[in-house]
Amino acid sequence: MEQILELIIELRDDYGVLPLVLTGGAAIGFVFGICAERSDFCSRTALLSLMDGSHRTAPVPVLTILIAMLVALIGTQAAALLGLSTLDEAVHHETELRIGGIYLGAVLFGAGMILARGCVSRMLVLSARGNLRAVITITFLTLIAWASISGILAVPRIALAGFGAISLPLNHGAVAALITVAPLLALLVLWRRGLRVLSLGQIASSVIIGLLVLAGFLVTGLVGADDFDPVPVEGLRFLQPVTESLAWFVYGAALPLKFGLALVIGTIGGAALSAQMGRRAVLQGFDGAPHPARYLVGASLMGFGGVVSGGCTIGWLLNNAATAHLGVFIAIAGYVTAYKLLSFTKWAALQPSNPA
Repeated sequence: MEQILELIIELRDDYGVLPLVLTGGAAIGFVFGICAERSDFCSRTALLSLMDGSHRTAPVPVLTILIAMLVALIGTQAAALLGLSTLDEAVHHETELRIGGIYLGAVLFGAGMILARGCVSRMLVLSARGNLRAVITITFLTLIAWASISGILAVPRIALAGFGAISLPLNHGAVAALITVAPLLALLVLWRRGLRVLSLGQIASSVIIGLLVLAGFLVTGLVGADDFDPVPVEGLRFLQPVTESLAWFVYGAALPLKFGLALVIGTIGGAALSAQMGRRAVLQGFDGAPHPARYLVGASLMGFGGVVSGGCTIGWLLNNAATAHLGVFIAIAGYVTAYKLLSFTKWAALQPSNPA
């Protein structure tokens, strides 16, 4: 372990912290883009198939998410137990749990994800394939998220985000990790027969995506641990990175380059290359698709709701699950509520197996 840390310090001295972090972020995004595009990795599809019961006959989307969640959780917790420097900042065990804020935000984000027919990471992958609906959705989503962080929607966002906060004991970390990993293992055991339908490629993609969460923590938590200007520790998430990417696109040199920007660029590049090699890249508009208003409404709800809850589905199901954040279960409850609410409306025809 000491040799690894010494190597990292030497690389930081030779190349600088920021270039290494950006390179790591781009590499992580590139690998994620390839894996997500090739395997059609989609948290929205998994959640909807779980809620409408189609997972009984088509368990692949749910199983791929479960495998990625378990790998991310076990890998990140193991790395923290090994005492990797500064990784404890990522595997934080929150002293305050925003029950109301996370739930309400997840309801809004879940409804938007269903209406727009894809989560944030899925929209990036589909954009790389040439899906113009996804390009428009992700652009509008980032505008609303930006306005929710520091614009005209910041006031209602702050009011909702802090709703229902409760204090937690400082030493609840081990219990939180057990509470998180136990149901995941139980679900995989219950669906062990379904695992047989997964191809080696699908299993490998899920495992790799789970490891990419740990890779993000290591790149930002170890390589980015500069004494004078440390990089914020983060794993694999997409709502804040796409928002920061839009801000950088608008302001350019006025803003510093960040890990999230490299992650987004790498994801688009990896997905585009994978789509080209698999001959799945094709320009698609709104012909035969639902009305554009559905995508814009969905993008708005995702942008605002995601900031209120504190993340997108990948952020909660992978990134925050890896740190044993108890809010994961609250967020899932919010997504379930969103599905139930929409099931009573004309938006209920969702076709979960065909996102975007």
